[in-house]
Amino acid sequence: MGAVRKILEMPAREYANEILPRSVFADPLAFTQSIVNGTPALEPGWTAHLERRARGVYITAILRPPAPRETGDPALVALVGRGDGTSKLTTLAYYVLEIVLDGGAPKFTVVSRTDRERVAVWADGPLPDPQWFTDHVFELYCGHAPAPRTGVPELPAWFWMVAFDGFAAVAAFDAANDDAERIELVRKYPILLLPDVAPEHERLRALRVRLRKEPAFSWAWEGLVQRLATSSIGSPAANNLRVLPLVAEARQHGALTRAQAYELEGTLRSNLASLGVDYDENRILADEMFAAARAVADERPRAARSSAPPPIANADPVWATLFLDPSDLPNHQPAAADEAESSADPTFLAHAGLRAGYAVWAADESAAMARIVDTRWVFRTDTAAASFLRTATLGDGFPVMQVPQFGDEAIGFGDDGSSGGRRTFVLAIRIGRVVAKVLAIEGQFAAASRQILHSAMIHPLASKLVERARQGLAAYWLAVVYPTNAVPALVHTNGYNAAQLLPKYPMLAHPELPAAIALTGEVAAARALASFQADLRAHRWNTYRAAMLALVRGLLSTDMGDPRVNVAHAHEIVLELYHLDNDPIWAQLDAECRARG
Repeated sequence: MGAVRKILEMPAREYANEILPRSVFADPLAFTQSIVNGTPALEPGWTAHLERRARGVYITAILRPPAPRETGDPALVALVGRGDGTSKLTTLAYYVLEIVLDGGAPKFTVVSRTDRERVAVWADGPLPDPQWFTDHVFELYCGHAPAPRTGVPELPAWFWMVAFDGFAAVAAFDAANDDAERIELVRKYPILLLPDVAPEHERLRALRVRLRKEPAFSWAWEGLVQRLATSSIGSPAANNLRVLPLVAEARQHGALTRAQAYELEGTLRSNLASLGVDYDENRILADEMFAAARAVADERPRAARSSAPPPIANADPVWATLFLDPSDLPNHQPAAADEAESSADPTFLAHAGLRAGYAVWAADESAAMARIVDTRWVFRTDTAAASFLRTATLGDGFPVMQVPQFGDEAIGFGDDGSSGGRRTFVLAIRIGRVVAKVLAIEGQFAAASRQILHSAMIHPLASKLVERARQGLAAYWLAVVYPTNAVPALVHTNGYNAAQLLPKYPMLAHPELPAAIALTGEVAAARALASFQADLRAHRWNTYRAAMLALVRGLLSTDMGDPRVNVAHAHEIVLELYHLDNDPIWAQLDAECRARG
């Protein structure tokens, strides 16, 4: 710790703003030559590298200081000049990326300096990704307004320490009297589990090793995922990516079961997909992780299914397995169930909902989750479900809170107990045309039993209900398509040649089909079909139009599934084509769908 403390206490701000610029401007070429020679003329704890730009006409030097701790400390320093940095360097500019800590998320300011004074200040600096900063200042150097940075930044290890109260967490950890207090601090500061936080702290490192091995501490890793995955601080994409390997590590060492780890990874992959990071890959991986979690859970002996949840309609694969059951809630007993109340909700009826219901589960009042209300609403289309999620009153009067991205959309509400009542958390999720809501209430005597309800405790349940809904929706469309033999034909065709099969099997144009096929385990076929559908829509209009027309007629004529759902999906396709194509057939089909709807 001695060397690290010495570096942290060095006057990096004074060095970056006074000593270093005087040295650099006195002899710029000597400074860049020292970097080329591998002996940069810098204080201990600083590193540097050079990059050529604009076909070698310009050169940039990126300097990395020790971790900043206070407002005004340098996060990065960049030099820009004309030349190669070894034999020539002129027209030098010097920029400092300074951190601003004002109690919220850290911000960054770009400062341009000469050897003696500040020349200009820009308050909208980028995150401390060296490449982002280099690109940003080079645009300033060229007299251009820097474009907003996109993609996933490569953030330094200290960023999470600074951004998520790492210094306060370590100080509290050092002041704790025993391991029990230190473990409890992990609940308050899950960032303590991140190896980037005080990596040389021996006691903290030993505690991480312990928490990584013992299944009793799975809550700690779930809390870390929840803290970073739901935060808008910095880069949400980088936050999710940072936690991914830690989930795998906790599973490998035993703190997380396979089911828990798969569910957490599925959540992170789903978040990344929603943020636009490798969308197709992460969307498919998320589905695979949730399916794997379900498969692992199914390997365990299952409790007998209770008749307490809302009655199952065997003809409807969406509703049949939609609700949580005793295998998901082994410590709870069914307490009540009803369909009439939810189905009579005016907002549900206004969105032409198909079916709704809820189930209540109860546990001992000393439990963290003493009462769970599990509610579902099923609609004809994704659009109707999305509109219901936005307009219905689902928060039970609690304030909105950030939640990870479950399903297609997720919103959260809750009371952390600060109002004096029992902790209560609500999570509402849309999965396609299904809206699910889970409400969890802390037990009356939970505090006396040292049990605390955390919002992250309902996340595993959310992952399970998302997987159930996806499986049900997949089963529905597979049942509708089944009589046409389209799916077996695709799966058993060499190269999954959907283009060859489409004239005979127009149901292959259905946009819901790739996701449904993926959940059967035929991932390669699903990817090939999704790629074909995207290409068809983007580049082959006449074929796409003919396929949509055949698909609509197939949906309107099939005897499989719920005709209300099939007609509604056909109508959405018709309305889209009606605005793109002036053929009167779409007006005729629009009238037919409206008559049936």
